[in-house]
Amino acid sequence: MVVRNSLDFSDYKDKKVKTINMKFDNLLWFGRVCEHKRESIYTAVKIFRHIKETHNKDVRLTILGDGEILSEIKEMFKEENIEFIGAVSNVKPYIEKADILLGVDRCALESVASKKPTIISGYKGNMIFVTPENIKKIVEENFSGINVDSNENELFKYSEQELVEIVEENYKYIKENLSIENSIFLDIPEMTKDDLNPIGIIDSANAYIKQIKKLEQENKALYEDNQRLYKELELNIPKKVNSKLDRITKKIRRVK
Repeated sequence: MVVRNSLDFSDYKDKKVKTINMKFDNLLWFGRVCEHKRESIYTAVKIFRHIKETHNKDVRLTILGDGEILSEIKEMFKEENIEFIGAVSNVKPYIEKADILLGVDRCALESVASKKPTIISGYKGNMIFVTPENIKKIVEENFSGINVDSNENELFKYSEQELVEIVEENYKYIKENLSIENSIFLDIPEMTKDDLNPIGIIDSANAYIKQIKKLEQENKALYEDNQRLYKELELNIPKKVNSKLDRITKKIRRVK
């Protein structure tokens, strides 16, 4: 069985997009703030600066997520209108508020599934606006952007109505090609007509689909648990370190 990068679309309803904020006031990058995603975060900041310089001087970038390089990234990008949120239990309110979503891999896929204009902030520093013309190629590398050239000015070529059509077409494509139900392929050995049992094969396929849906839900829950854990660590570790330092300081004073 082969399973492609896929989504359970029961979490992403096919709700018609009516308007898009053409000022693009709010950008959102979300994901693990880890070494693996470092270049993607750098690229997201490049996109933010590009839009600020060429389109909207008041644009804001929110970086949502936790990880081992969060403190370093915060120090690196202290400029106005870049906000770091850290871990949250539910990203959907932030996605709904955003005008453009930035990211790579599964987060970029979720962005497209949320019917938002999506720019891949790629691992090679490239910036790729996802359109019906390039989405098939983007899907081939699981939204990493490594096989697509930058088109950072592409977004601004379109009218509001054209962008509405783009996000709708993007959604339609991934729902048809990347929903869990459509991402299951059974590697079944060659059988004779005596061995072939269509009902059994269908039952097996349905069982696979149910299992993958369960794994998808568990994966989502694990991600949310990890985000909460990093938040707790961020809050608790400084307290424990300070407490230990206080005890050491008191011992030193007693020795003196």
